[in-house]
Amino acid sequence: MPAASATPEQIKSYEETVARAWGGRDKLGTLFASSPDYHLAFIDAVYGRYQGALDLLVPWVRRLVPDIAVRRLFEVGCGTGSSTAAFATICEQVTAFDVAERDVVLARERLTHFAAIGSTADACDFPEILRRLDSEDRVDGVLLFAVLEHMYVSERIDVLRRAWAKLPPGGIIVICETPNRLSYFDRHTFRQPFMNMLPPELVKLWAATCTNQATRDQIEAIRSEDYLELRDKFVRMGQSGPSFHEFETAIGTNVHRCVISGEFDPEISPINGPYRLEHDLLSRALRERTPHVHPAFAMPMLYVILRKPDRSHVPIV
Repeated sequence: MPAASATPEQIKSYEETVARAWGGRDKLGTLFASSPDYHLAFIDAVYGRYQGALDLLVPWVRRLVPDIAVRRLFEVGCGTGSSTAAFATICEQVTAFDVAERDVVLARERLTHFAAIGSTADACDFPEILRRLDSEDRVDGVLLFAVLEHMYVSERIDVLRRAWAKLPPGGIIVICETPNRLSYFDRHTFRQPFMNMLPPELVKLWAATCTNQATRDQIEAIRSEDYLELRDKFVRMGQSGPSFHEFETAIGTNVHRCVISGEFDPEISPINGPYRLEHDLLSRALRERTPHVHPAFAMPMLYVILRKPDRSHVPIV
């Protein structure tokens, strides 16, 4: 049974849990004084991303998947559970996983504080998450919220392929808040143009141009100059998201016929609206160079819902 949205009192209670996890109120005060970016990040961690998902993504999915209330979702990369708790308000159950145990502790606390009874969060490594996906009794949908950009290409292909194989006919994959590798502007990490196209050693040299103080501090803390170590750090930070290439590789070129979301759906248009220039440039290139690609893959931030067709029409890899 879907959970109710969190009340202001429940959110306030959870805020104290997050404050302790961030080192206490004194440390928070120091961070907030150093940059307003930290204050915004804290608000996001407590309720900002949760509320954003409730306001935009939940209505989007509910409109495109009318039977979402009776579906069970398997979430890969739940983080601190903002998306888990939000989607728990519209579906029967969310079974969520993440590799970061500290985040999962907060996700469990959020589900408890927000009374999302029946939905769960667990920590395990990536191969184990995929094994859990394979062995789950029932999966009606797979949720990938702001996670594909933190994976290596092989991991993205693996999770998409395994999710597609696990889903029954009519099952869905929901991709949210994922930067598009092919877009010129990086809204996700550096908030600067072209950053997702640069090699890691050049990204580090350009770190000072990042408009987010918290991200600048994170990059400046990377002392290594080793190419492979830098690449790993920036992959995990989300320097570059996927493009339609991973989806075609994992599912097949007919994946574009399985997209049930639009290019500028009304619920999510406020997110991509400020990057209309980048969208229009990429959209034109895709139409002229790869006309088979669904226009949803022209969005600077990918919000895509795939529905698995009848078995007789499953795309061939």
